[in-house]
Amino acid sequence: MEFKYILKLIVIVYLPVLITGQYTLRGVPESYAVLGENYTLQCDVTDSSGLVRFQRNNVFLCSILSSTCENSSTDNRYKCGCINNNNKQLYLNISNINKQDDTTWSCNGNSGGQGSTNVSVYYGPENIIFNPTSDNIDVIEGKSQNVNCLADCNLDCNITWSKDGSTTILNNPLSLSTRDQTGSYNCTVRHTVLNKQLTKQLNVQIYYGPDELTFSSDVTSINIIEGRDQTITCLTDCYQCNYKWTGPVASSTKDIVLTQIKRNQEGNYRCEATNIKNTIPKTRSKSIQVNVHCPPILKEELKKEIRGKIGEMVLLEINIEAYPEPSFIWKQLMSDVEYPFAKTEKVSENNFISTLELILDQSSFGYYIITVQNIINGETKAKTWGIKIIELDPGTISYEQSGYQEGLGTGIGIGIGISAVIVILVLLTIFIYRKYHPANKKLPEES
Repeated sequence: MEFKYILKLIVIVYLPVLITGQYTLRGVPESYAVLGENYTLQCDVTDSSGLVRFQRNNVFLCSILSSTCENSSTDNRYKCGCINNNNKQLYLNISNINKQDDTTWSCNGNSGGQGSTNVSVYYGPENIIFNPTSDNIDVIEGKSQNVNCLADCNLDCNITWSKDGSTTILNNPLSLSTRDQTGSYNCTVRHTVLNKQLTKQLNVQIYYGPDELTFSSDVTSINIIEGRDQTITCLTDCYQCNYKWTGPVASSTKDIVLTQIKRNQEGNYRCEATNIKNTIPKTRSKSIQVNVHCPPILKEELKKEIRGKIGEMVLLEINIEAYPEPSFIWKQLMSDVEYPFAKTEKVSENNFISTLELILDQSSFGYYIITVQNIINGETKAKTWGIKIIELDPGTISYEQSGYQEGLGTGIGIGIGISAVIVILVLLTIFIYRKYHPANKKLPEES
């Protein structure tokens, strides 16, 4: 009884297989195809079907008459036949594989047997692009920017970055934010199965600075001898900055060039560095004091003669421009007496006024010599000027007094003139009154 059941099972399950046969479809030599290359599918059959067809997505492409191995195809891309005239081993050659060939393929016989397989089409890498898309990218330091390297690949490719020819491998996407990341980067896309790779270059510029400013001589002030040349350079770590100098002399570069410097070019100079991008900070500035070492000269015309009388006070004054600060020596020429009590006022860094106040006596008259000197580059620079005090006669009115008396006389004269006019007007009024009202005219009652 059991034998009958087993026999029935064999008949039901295996008899259709024995009748229709088994069909096995596979790629040779690999399970994948390569874009643009040729590829072969092999169909192994166990029955003797009269006609075997190859299909892609159930669309007929090529057929083989198994008894004679004759073939017929719909496209010259496809060629099929028997392997070594063996009608149990059939092949389909596919030329110039394209991306649409990445799909399901099958072989089937007219007896109903069928075998199928999925073919993967591998390709790439090709068409590398960056996101953002430019091959040249500007980044502001501190503002992170990611650059993604993309390419057409199947299977997915391995993507890496390297910088300036370095062997150090960087991951994708590339993260940029610091100034030391400026340079040329290569994105390398490698197909791990096909052992093919493609490279594309990205140029990166990081904009940064300005950092703290310094000068070529790291000082806050500089001394220059009048008539000499001097260049001061504004230094900062920056890409990419514009520079501006303001002061007695201006410049639009990082260098300010002072040629045969003059004393009127002394002063405070300010350098300002501004990045052309919106960096943080965008602008920095710093000042430097330029002092011009110059020998003494007169800043204002010297009053060379002073007039006065014994007992009067006179003030001798000289206004000098010089740097460094000069010394003043006042002497009377005849007596060679030095006056240490002369006073000096510092008006500015290079302007000084020295004064000598005297109460005149008989010995005060004559020439006074003022020697002004300073030291420049270890050498003493000195100049002398003279002022003469002239004695007025005792009866002579000094300029101030004569001015006062002249004013007083003028005032008295004006007063007398006004009084005379008033007297004349009064007399004229009396005359007119008497003319029209005589004193001897009688009243009506007296007639």
